[in-house]
Amino acid sequence: MNDRLIKLKKVQRDLTRMLGRYPTIAEIAEIAELQPMQVRECLIAFRQPLSLDRPMG
Repeated sequence: MNDRLIKLKKVQRDLTRMLGRYPTIAEIAEIAELQPMQVRECLIAFRQPLSLDRPMG
């Protein structure tokens, strides 16, 4: 799973640079040769946690 996350983050970074915008899940899945649901699950599972003490704004 960790290898998949590294691959997805690299694809996401490369696509962002190429497209000039944040890529969609479908675009990431196509380049990574994965199903969109697999990409979504992996990105959701490894999201950065937010602190409740963090100031808003």
